[in-house]
Amino acid sequence: MTFKQLRRALRLRRETNSRSGRLPTPYCFVILLIVASTTVPVQGQLFGLGGGETIEHARILTGDGRVIEKGGISIRGDRIGDVGADVKAGILGKSFDATGKTVTPGFIDVYSGLGIISGGGAANALSKAADGWDAYAADVFQDALRNGVTTVYVAPRGPVGVLGTSAIFSLGRPESGRAGSAIKEDVALHVNLGSGQSALARINTFNNLRRQLREALEYRKSLEDYKADLEEYEKKIKERAEKKAKEEAEKAKSGGEKKEADPKPPDKKDEKPAEPKPDAPKPEGPRPGPRPGPPRPSPGGADGATGASEDTAGEAPSDDPADLFRSLMSGDEAMFADAPPAPGAAGDAKKEEEIKKPAEPKPDRGKEVLLKALDRKLPVRIEAHRSEDILNALELAQEFNLDLILEGATEAYLVADEIAKAKAPVVLGPAQRPELRADNEFRRHVATSAARLSKVGVRWAVGSGGGVQESRFVLANAQLTAGALEESGASPLELVTTRAARLLGLEGAGRVARGARADLVIWSGDPHDPSSVVERVYAGGKVVYEVKADK
Repeated sequence: MTFKQLRRALRLRRETNSRSGRLPTPYCFVILLIVASTTVPVQGQLFGLGGGETIEHARILTGDGRVIEKGGISIRGDRIGDVGADVKAGILGKSFDATGKTVTPGFIDVYSGLGIISGGGAANALSKAADGWDAYAADVFQDALRNGVTTVYVAPRGPVGVLGTSAIFSLGRPESGRAGSAIKEDVALHVNLGSGQSALARINTFNNLRRQLREALEYRKSLEDYKADLEEYEKKIKERAEKKAKEEAEKAKSGGEKKEADPKPPDKKDEKPAEPKPDAPKPEGPRPGPRPGPPRPSPGGADGATGASEDTAGEAPSDDPADLFRSLMSGDEAMFADAPPAPGAAGDAKKEEEIKKPAEPKPDRGKEVLLKALDRKLPVRIEAHRSEDILNALELAQEFNLDLILEGATEAYLVADEIAKAKAPVVLGPAQRPELRADNEFRRHVATSAARLSKVGVRWAVGSGGGVQESRFVLANAQLTAGALEESGASPLELVTTRAARLLGLEGAGRVARGARADLVIWSGDPHDPSSVVERVYAGGKVVYEVKADK
């Protein structure tokens, strides 16, 4: 309802009351204003009645490079209602005075292990980070919140190979007792190429991964073949049923026509006895039977093994065809029994047996997850630190057309041109590594890797490195990374807000703007100043961390 519509409604109401002799009550006007302000937040702000909470008189860093030196942010539910220099708290809403303080978007750790339960089982594509995340680890989350982190990307734990699907979590309080919840599951398929292993073990890991992807394609082929065979089977069954129905219909039709063609037999009462023809021979009497007397011996001997049967012994040969047929059958039953079936009978039986229902392949949920990655419906995030492992990951992505994201990528600067050619984003880990003296996958770490990637046009972001307690250092890592960049104007804040949200595909996150998710951090001063501390944190519009003022 706009202001003009509201004014028109009030005028009509006033005219109606005047015609009916009634005076409008002041409560009607108040009720209409309350309804307008609660149903549409913008109208509520026009009349100064907006609910929710409003942060006032704050210096606002929006996350995309803009700065509002003194403004307000209204919170409506889990979203930002409005932001700007003229935003004030409504009569029905709460306000927080942020004079002298700075407000930023909540930080996003794109490479975290916060809250994940350690797992040492076998690699499994069905594993989910959402199943292994401890939503009640409030004590662990407090360290991240007091450093401005409100959102984390977490992958499932495991050895090497395909580890399962990752998830994005908010450190808010959706319900009593819980300290966080998943805001997006099945974000990417996580794979670890095992850069910390020996060379031979890394080759085996790579070959096993390639074999799994090929087996997933073979599984799809078996499903497609089964579908085609099933359609053919159903087609044959339908054709056979139609043929049988047609034959039965024709049989019934031919039987009816034959019945109609046969004349009705005449009534016996109307029949006259046939008169014998003059030339017709006189019918003979009954045939005489065998003469009495002793049976004749069989020609084959006394036992009659090869002679005639006792029933026919002594009889004269008969000219009756029926008697001849019975005589043949009595001695040649075996010959007739062994005779081959009539032509076409065996062929029809074989044809009936050939129409068999195809066997359905056994469902494999793990391969179905891999097929989503092969169809680019699920990004594949591969952790690889050594340059040869990074090249292997790029080779896999090209061979199977994967939507690749490189994670870790310690030696990415050595193969930056190849990464740029593949157009693969990179998620970098900590800018400082204490293991540099050890002979491991971090031995060639340099602080200028991000600068090299930026120079060749590779899209990248920075995270804490996957440690359980490392998310609190995400801004410090961004500051160190940005400090080594050769480009001017690089903002550490942008790396852990807007750029991080873009890489994770989080629409409406990582920025202070109307309609964005209300993940906000109130600092005592500038967040880039080491002396500044976090005083209040909103996650999804709710206060999840606050420093109580001393009384």
